[in-house]
Amino acid sequence: AQEGNKEGMGMQLSRAKLHAQKGNTLSEYEKRVANIRQHFNAKNQKAYHLRQMERWLTDALGHAQEGNKEGMGMQLSRAKLHAQKGNTLSEYEKRVANIRQHFNAKNQKAYHLRQMERWLTDALGHAQEGNKE
Repeated sequence: AQEGNKEGMGMQLSRAKLHAQKGNTLSEYEKRVANIRQHFNAKNQKAYHLRQMERWLTDALGHAQEGNKEGMGMQLSRAKLHAQKGNTLSEYEKRVANIRQHFNAKNQKAYHLRQMERWLTDALGHAQEGNKE
């Protein structure tokens, strides 16, 4: 159950139930099964939220690489919600740091591209005026 292995869990529960019936201990079996199912459900919930977090972080990375701050922020919010529900905030924080680096690099590149264009435009104006200096 803790591994999220439904088939293995079910097979062992069937074996345990058979012995519980033969030993007249079905009530004890039912209590223990409830606990085991809780472990299984918790494992599946964590795995679900981890998958969803990964999905939204991947989308956020795409937006970051495009320099789309709003899209990136929206997907990071969705990812954080799943990270909180799945108790994987530390993994989320590591991934977010990487995504923000991509975004910052994209913005730095765009900034320098704009500055280059600005100075080239000025240089063209001076060239057209014959102003070499």
